Amino acid sequence: MWHVTDTDNFYQSAFGQHLSGLLSRALELCDKDWMMPSASLIRLVIGYPFCIQGLGSVSATLMPAEMGALSWPEDDGALVACIDEGQWPIESEFADRLLICHALEHSGDALAFLTEAHRVLAGNGRVIIIVPNRRGFWARNERSPFGHGTPFSRRQLYRLLERAGFEPVKRRYALFVPPFADVLPHRLQMRIDSLGRILWGVLGGVHMVEAVKVVYAPSIMQVKSLAKPARPFIVARPAGFSSLDNTIDVEQK
Repeated sequence: MWHVTDTDNFYQSAFGQHLSGLLSRALELCDKDWMMPSASLIRLVIGYPFCIQGLGSVSATLMPAEMGALSWPEDDGALVACIDEGQWPIESEFADRLLICHALEHSGDALAFLTEAHRVLAGNGRVIIIVPNRRGFWARNERSPFGHGTPFSRRQLYRLLERAGFEPVKRRYALFVPPFADVLPHRLQMRIDSLGRILWGVLGGVHMVEAVKVVYAPSIMQVKSLAKPARPFIVARPAGFSSLDNTIDVEQK
């Protein structure tokens, strides 16, 4: 089973750092608020936040217990909670923004997962979801985090969001450089990615979808949360960091 430490090791590689930069640029084009400091917005990340460079201020990171958790790599950074994916330790309508990355595709109950996202978002809240594209090259590469879990087509992701009470408003493909390009020079990787955006855009490695919370709750919002308790599993901080002071392990009560 792919673990959060595998994801961290992937992004510590030179190719992983390059992909992280590509995801960061795509996120900035989707929502500039995420890349700028803000004292007025409460922003949470669910999953693995370190795949985005220059993420901006984040209040907390929630890492599903099924994948394990890593502490935030700065002494004054956000707190990290290891959670049950169907019951988040956050009060309702708490957050203004959610970023879900390297999380939804590993969920055992994606609808319950997004139902929790709907619950914790404020009435005008927005969520950005990054998931592997079922049609893309990366969903078939088991040496990367994009090749594990359940990839989504655009229609599947949209349908799931609508069932959970969200309205998709923006969509982008990202990661047009193929997995085997890791042996190529960095400059050539950039050219291939730019060319791929034009020639094979629908085969981009990931979907990046922004959705707004629908104020009225659909009938399925009473989805039963996952019964399996979160396991108290915390692993070391990402490579290059040593302090674990900001790690919080949250178990289901």
